[in-house]
Amino acid sequence: ALCAGAGAALMPGLGLIGQALASTRGGLPGYKALVCVYLAGGNDSFNLLVPRDSINPGSRYSTYRDSRGGVYNANTNPFGLALDFNALLDIGTPPGQAIAFGLHPQAADYVVTRNGQNYNHPGLATLFAQQRLAFVANVGPLVQPTSLTQFNAGAPIPPQLYSHSDQELQWNLGTTSASVQHGWGGRAMDLIDPGGLPILSPCISVAGNTRYQVGSSVFPYQMSPSTGVTQLTNFTGGFNFGDQRRAALDELLAQSSPHLLTQEYRAVLSRSRQLASLLQAALNSSAGRITTPYDYVGGTPPNPGAYSYPNANVRVLGNDYSNQLLDQLRMVARMIKVSRDPVAGVDQSRQIYYVRLDGFDTHGDQMDLHPLLLGRLTQAIGWFWQAMGEINAQNDVTLFTMSDFGRTLSSNGDGTDHAWGGVQFAVGGAVSGGQIYGRYPRLVANANNDAEQDWSFGRGQYIPSTASDQMAATLARWLGVGAGDLATVFPNLGNFSGPLGFLPA
Repeated sequence: ALCAGAGAALMPGLGLIGQALASTRGGLPGYKALVCVYLAGGNDSFNLLVPRDSINPGSRYSTYRDSRGGVYNANTNPFGLALDFNALLDIGTPPGQAIAFGLHPQAADYVVTRNGQNYNHPGLATLFAQQRLAFVANVGPLVQPTSLTQFNAGAPIPPQLYSHSDQELQWNLGTTSASVQHGWGGRAMDLIDPGGLPILSPCISVAGNTRYQVGSSVFPYQMSPSTGVTQLTNFTGGFNFGDQRRAALDELLAQSSPHLLTQEYRAVLSRSRQLASLLQAALNSSAGRITTPYDYVGGTPPNPGAYSYPNANVRVLGNDYSNQLLDQLRMVARMIKVSRDPVAGVDQSRQIYYVRLDGFDTHGDQMDLHPLLLGRLTQAIGWFWQAMGEINAQNDVTLFTMSDFGRTLSSNGDGTDHAWGGVQFAVGGAVSGGQIYGRYPRLVANANNDAEQDWSFGRGQYIPSTASDQMAATLARWLGVGAGDLATVFPNLGNFSGPLGFLPA
């Protein structure tokens, strides 16, 4: 019973059982990986990417400022949600856009000091300027293209709008259909031959369970951001009779049984132990070492309600100096290095990773919490980009964001509430960056402009003009899903104009 209980905690999952695991995988040429960064709670992304044309009346920035209730001032009640024009990081006028844009001040570069030496890591603004980051504007789950008039007339819409769990599920599934059981990452990997170690799933999560990576023949292998591989404890060494425990477990696993469930349980546990041992050895070797310096950029935490812009050095939340996303991406970077090293024995050609940053459900304290979350996001992605450069993998890895939904333009008095469309982004050497894909909205409440596909409700909840299916299909196609199979992975894709252009086919 002890062995069974401990073993269940580290099994990759019964979904890995069967011919898909037992078969020998040839793999696609080269190496590619997707890294999904899930911003849990609904990121207020219209404060990440902001119009920055002019402060004059009638400008796009002034419309944004007015819709958000004015520029934030902690001494006013209620306070506005807009960022000051001069605090925004100017990114110029991207190709295809009529106006200039700016990024949240926490998207700035930052410095890590290690052993008396400073190391510069790029922020989101620099990655955009280097054309390695692309934004997708006003994107979200859709059944079909939907205007405000069509919405009011009863056109099909995603179920349970504004619900965290339902909208996260729809992003993960890559469809609004309740009949789909598997996530789009898992369905993509069902169609792709990842090669390499057959007992390791090509889908790896460093942030717990997610439907996004579950397919019919794959199931995510879960890892810890700190220890990496989860192994049986007290099964080695003389303390607590570890060697005797291990010998007893080996003897149990060597026994035959006529029962199919017993046979399969033994096979899964044996594979789990074998995989844990192999990965732990690989991570502990030079192949699993990343030398890019990291740190939790901090200093003195801000007082509640006293945050001021810009202050790119303040990247802590309360007294918490940790960065869960940075920890997770560090493990992802080590696994990518291991997976690309043929000597380490993993050597897979295609992988999907999942990490997660919590805290974006900013109904209250938004102007204190949101900057700190974006600081953590910038810090983690800046480090990850540098780490991919260290291992020559920048062109082979594409990181992208998903989030439950955007948020209301108007304030609830202390923050924002659930909305629909928002802004996501992708980062990578293969990304055609420095551009905004899709239509950036005019950011007004009750918008109803068919010519500009600009539609919103009374509090500025925007109807998406780009479907999340289109963004996901762009990523899946780059990873290796054939053009003829995209409709299998994304059943609603045919309702839209197809994948976007931020990644090559």
